[in-house]
Parts: sequence; C-alpha cells; structure tokens
Amino acid sequence: MSSLADGLDPNTGNQPGIIMNSLPSNVANRYIAILAEWKAKYEIVSATYDKIAASTLDEYQLTSGDGMTRAKRRSLKEMGEQLSAIESRVRYYEMKVYGRGVMTMRLRRKS
Repeated sequence: MSSLADGLDPNTGNQPGIIMNSLPSNVANRYIAILAEWKAKYEIVSATYDKIAASTLDEYQLTSGDGMTRAKRRSLKEMGEQLSAIESRVRYYEMKVYGRGVMTMRLRRKS
C-alpha cells in the first residue's frame, strides 16, 4: 500500500509522472502529444493575459489624412475564461495519461 511518505501517487501507486500501466502505448503517445499542444496553448494565452493585465490602455484611435487606426484591448474576463478552459483541458489529458480520474463516483442519500 502506497502512501504520500513513499513519494508514490496514492491513487495509482506509480511514481509521479509515470504513465498509467494499463494504457496502450499508441494511446498514451497520442494523449501525450495532445497534452503538449494544450500546454503550449496555455503558455501563449497566459503570456497574453499578463500583457493585457499590465496594459493601462483600453482603447485608442489615430486618425490621419491617409487613414484611421483603431485598437481595443481584449477583455480580461474573456481571457480568464479562456485560460480556465485551457487549464481544464490540460488537467483532463493529464488524468488520461497518468491514471487519475479514471472512475467517477456519484453518491446520493437514500430517501
């Protein structure tokens, strides 16, 4: 029986970062590739969120004789929601690869 003191995952008994034992290698490789894509997307959106949060400019407009330029900052709320959605996808694929969340239990009281 594993425990946290052993350094093993209490749910799977594996070392942290070890791919789930019963996962076929082709499926594991596909999940790992998808997980890497989602982690890259997370880094991009996180960097964008940081830039938007640091910006004090909300909207600007430049009009000259030749044309007009207008820009508006993206909403922090929308970026936060997008960041949360990507985090949930990363967690989902980590659970698939590392054997966490394999079973969902729903308990309810007897009436």
